[in-house]
Amino acid sequence: MSKKILAISSSLRNNSNTDILADEFIRGALSSGHEVEKISLRDKIINFCLGCDICQNTKRCVFQDDASEIVKKIHEADVIVFAAPVYFGGVSGQMQTLLDRTYPLFPWKLNLEQTHRFQDVYLLTASSGESNEFSDKVIIKIEDWIKHFSGVWVKCQKFAKLAGVIRGLGVHEAGEIRKHPDKMNEAYEMGKDVGVVKNCIDATPHLKIT
Repeated sequence: MSKKILAISSSLRNNSNTDILADEFIRGALSSGHEVEKISLRDKIINFCLGCDICQNTKRCVFQDDASEIVKKIHEADVIVFAAPVYFGGVSGQMQTLLDRTYPLFPWKLNLEQTHRFQDVYLLTASSGESNEFSDKVIIKIEDWIKHFSGVWVKCQKFAKLAGVIRGLGVHEAGEIRKHPDKMNEAYEMGKDVGVVKNCIDATPHLKIT
């Protein structure tokens, strides 16, 4: 069954390693007949969350900027792919601000049973460091975000889960990931193998980290 996949690239430099991994993931997903849209945060206007809580009553942010459009697309997607490089031990500022702006999708004050459509989230990350610890914090960040949509803090009809992670380690220069064909192929195969969305009754955490 064809899935609607949204890939979000959060690197700010051209020819970035995570952007390249995202393109390979997308190529694999398209080969399996999925519908894919890719968004780069590089040129997007993303205002900071004000913490005003208005979205908890309206399900809409007070800002009508690029982030509001991206959040709408996240809401409508079956699968989310984050391409997120390690920036100073975490995600980029643009990525963090976007995650903050997804707060309207978590309307706990409205006591809704389902606030999202997606169940599978994939993470493609890269760092100049060669140890897993450099990307661990990025993985933890995305896992914490997913908890908002996994029945951990609010009742959901569908569980969201981190379905796969690819770490590109030891890549500092833009485009350097191309020197690692194994990672390029893993990204392609991961996109090609995007699975069928399960009901929350059968859903069990499944995580492939390479």
